[in-house]
Amino acid sequence: MTTETDPTGPGLKARYASKVAGDIEENEADQLRVQAQIQALQEQLVSLRADRELLTSMSAALGDVTLPDKATRTVQAAVPSQPARKTATRASARPKAGKRRSSTRGAGGKGAALTDLIHGYLSEEPEPRSTSEILQSLAGAHPERQISDPLVRTSAERLVARGKLERSKRGSSVLYTVSTAD
Repeated sequence: MTTETDPTGPGLKARYASKVAGDIEENEADQLRVQAQIQALQEQLVSLRADRELLTSMSAALGDVTLPDKATRTVQAAVPSQPARKTATRASARPKAGKRRSSTRGAGGKGAALTDLIHGYLSEEPEPRSTSEILQSLAGAHPERQISDPLVRTSAERLVARGKLERSKRGSSVLYTVSTAD
């Protein structure tokens, strides 16, 4: 066979080598672009964390320290590059969740904890209730509070985990009632 008719000849190899070299250059350029985006996002995250610390301290100074703990845990878990010393410093400076709620609610905070309101409402109901029914009742009884269906569901699930509520299903609906052990 001659090199002109050989499919593995120098012409084909040169085209593949050129294509591979171009792909490598494109890959390296993409890596640089993504690295720059990551760096910009990390800088933005540092700025947002600083803003959150400022807002948290302002909220504490105003006497309203109810913070969305779940969102904080989600962000911290999603970004493992946060230095451990900052996390420890913030965690030690922030009061424990249970203490925070009880101290501010009794001293002119927003009132009773949502879990207490849910438990109290369900204690008075003979039948299991859905989150939408709980929400409707609590929103009517406490119009000053901003209560959402996901918030009610999360709070009810916390009470289930603590053994204060029981969860049951009726079709595709999830219903809650006060635990018989409570």
